[in-house]
Amino acid sequence: MLKPTTNYEFYFRNPSLMYCADHDALRISDDFEDSVHLLGIEKDDMNTFIERYFEYVLKQSKNSKLVKAFKEATKKETETASNAASES
Repeated sequence: MLKPTTNYEFYFRNPSLMYCADHDALRISDDFEDSVHLLGIEKDDMNTFIERYFEYVLKQSKNSKLVKAFKEATKKETETASNAASES
């Protein structure tokens, strides 16, 4: 099913990106003043974005130290969260 799409383009002179896991939100501000809030962005979405950034922008292979360290850090975080939830 096709849906109409709306696109917005913003130009940032001095962008800053901040992610809030508590609110599932990505905030992009310009000079820490005007900002755009993108809601419904979960931590897994951010992790996927970072993985793709490593691959397509930084041209890192899946076996690079950087990618492996990121995968290990997010794996430990997921395991810790799972263990905490099961203990509740």
